[in-house]
Amino acid sequence: MEQLSKRSKAKRILACAVALIVLTVTIPIASPAKEVKAASISDLQSQLNQLQKDKSSLTSQLDALGNSISDEEEKLEGYKEVMANIKEQLDLYQQQIDAVNLQIDEKNAAIAEKNQEIEKTNAEISEKEKTLEETDELFKERLAANYVNSSSSSTLSLLFGAQSFSDFLTRVEVIKNIAEKDSDLMDELTKQKAELQSLKDDLETTKEEIEDEKAEIEKKKADIVTLQANVQAKSDEYDSLISQSKTLISNLNAQQSSVEDNIAALEAENDYIQQQIEQAQQAQQTPPASDSGSSGSSGSGSSSGSSDSGSGGGASSAGYIWPVPNYSYVSCEFGSGGNLWGGNNHNGMDIAAPGGNSILACKGGTVIIAKDGNAAVQDGGYRWANGGYGNYVVIDHGNGIQTLYAHMRQGSVNVSAGQTVSQGQLIGLVGTTGNSTGNHCHLEVRKNGVRVNPRGYVTEP
Repeated sequence: MEQLSKRSKAKRILACAVALIVLTVTIPIASPAKEVKAASISDLQSQLNQLQKDKSSLTSQLDALGNSISDEEEKLEGYKEVMANIKEQLDLYQQQIDAVNLQIDEKNAAIAEKNQEIEKTNAEISEKEKTLEETDELFKERLAANYVNSSSSSTLSLLFGAQSFSDFLTRVEVIKNIAEKDSDLMDELTKQKAELQSLKDDLETTKEEIEDEKAEIEKKKADIVTLQANVQAKSDEYDSLISQSKTLISNLNAQQSSVEDNIAALEAENDYIQQQIEQAQQAQQTPPASDSGSSGSSGSGSSSGSSDSGSGGGASSAGYIWPVPNYSYVSCEFGSGGNLWGGNNHNGMDIAAPGGNSILACKGGTVIIAKDGNAAVQDGGYRWANGGYGNYVVIDHGNGIQTLYAHMRQGSVNVSAGQTVSQGQLIGLVGTTGNSTGNHCHLEVRKNGVRVNPRGYVTEP
């Protein structure tokens, strides 16, 4: 009897336990769902805040670029003023060179004229010398005839052959006149020759003076040409500076345009996240009609989809697995250079891997954002799709922690917003969309809206 009582009591306890278990399993618990939604909104709000910070940073960069452009334009105007002065100097030197060339031409003409006069004078001197020589020969012949020839033709014979004293005096006067005429002719010819020689000497002297003046002018011209060459070199230097300044201004304008495009992309992403927050808040206020299955899930991306958790290596002490199977090289660490805007403020970890390699969920959770097909590479400047992330996925793991996987290959995102995923589930493929210079997975971990070092959560295999 006592044993039956014990058995009956045991059955009643067992029945209560089973009922409690059934109750626990079948009654839906609302609070965890609210926590997931709340965490999702918190994550979206933190992303919104971060985008505002990024926009502020880009706006500051835009202002700095504007200041740089203004400074460079001011320098360019200064260069142009210097060039204007240089051009005036070059024009002045050219005018001086033209004037000196005119003087040199005048001196060359004067020298040519003197050369002609010297040649003419030399010809006249030669003619006088010839006449003088002919007269001298004639004079010698006359003397020979008068003093050397026979007595009948000699001067004495001429004198003594006079018929009267009057005839004698006449003959003496004739001989005297002939001698004087010969002497005067010789003197005149000698004088003319001396005058011509003096004229020639004066012409030679004048020619030498003109040549000296020409040499002085040519030296002056050489000095001006040297100055002109120096100024021309300075002109070439400022031409180069002006060209460099224009190129720099063009590059700065291109950067400015790129930053403006980046700000526009951030604002578009900001609008998108704001919309997600509003939708999440509305969904929080309106209970779901049914909680069977995951919302927005697809056949390939549902929580029941294939899992690659084994390929990602074992979980870390924090319970997260490595997202890129078989590849552990980190090309850019958290906090180092390489973030979207430069500097040493990288907000995640870049895991290098070939394009098309699997990207796995580090831990189970709810997909908040899944963007694909909107990450076209822009021509020129930065590739700024989806705020620079390209195709990306954000998973909320609860407790205020989210992971973000960016730069996925076009068309490879394997999950959708609102879907529940399991640890190690395939969520996309490695790519290089958005602001990326090569295939890799950009992994971010956010805790209570703040991006933290992923190495505190994942460990490479």
